[in-house]
Amino acid sequence: MQIFPDTFPGTDPRDCDSRIKPAEARNIECLNARWPDTFQHYRESRFTQIKNHWLWKIEFVMNHFYPTKYYEGYFILLEEDHFVVEDILHVSELISKNVWSPLKTDGIIALGSYDKDSNYLSNVVALTYWLAPKHNMGMAVSRVVWKNIEQCLNLFCFYDDYNWDWSLQYIGQNCFPGKLKALTLPLSTRVFHSGECRGLHHQKTSCSTELLATNILQMFSGPLLTRLYPTSLHLSKKIHTENIRQRVNGGWSDERDRSLCQSLFSNKWNKVLTHWAPKLIEYSPIY
Repeated sequence: MQIFPDTFPGTDPRDCDSRIKPAEARNIECLNARWPDTFQHYRESRFTQIKNHWLWKIEFVMNHFYPTKYYEGYFILLEEDHFVVEDILHVSELISKNVWSPLKTDGIIALGSYDKDSNYLSNVVALTYWLAPKHNMGMAVSRVVWKNIEQCLNLFCFYDDYNWDWSLQYIGQNCFPGKLKALTLPLSTRVFHSGECRGLHHQKTSCSTELLATNILQMFSGPLLTRLYPTSLHLSKKIHTENIRQRVNGGWSDERDRSLCQSLFSNKWNKVLTHWAPKLIEYSPIY
């Protein structure tokens, strides 16, 4: 969007307003009139960029960044509003060696948790099915699992949801071999979310990111500090099952976004974009 603010993948002046009715959009012949989403709305580039950028980042690190191109361990996915606990690499290594090898093909490690009651007393890790609202923070993904996900990326690109995590949950339940699982750390999160104040889905007014960070640091200045760096972790034998509610959030019906998504995992420009985004193709190598 920064490079192409007035043309796709930014917002083209000829694009339909996001809330215009489809009948009116077709009447005025705005650019993407034929592509309303599930809720009869049209694309907003500030939202659609998220899913494509997430896919580009992982594809780049897995397949096009030479220092990691042949790395066979876990890739920990962190975002700018994540706050990590100091022993996160120790815990990740412990899991990798003793609990959940990066050669296993069916799951992602969820190092983060939104549970507010972490006490770090347990050395048990639990297996469950991967859920977007619970397991999207501090994910540790292995190359072999990503290769399985890649087989489902066409479905990912066409699922009408601008959120990468809800799209991942959908393919995890409907395409991924044996369903995508998550290895979790009950009451022992290693990643906190500091984006509650100014994140995409959170805009609290009486909130301070700095205060959130200070509170986390203070929490680990007391007894909790002695509970970090566990010497062992044990896998719960039982797979914890939950009711998986699949909802579609829309915002992802524009053929241009879907075609760009396909281009990112195929490493070649989709033919649709030669018509709709010639500047993007002319000036931008995919990787």
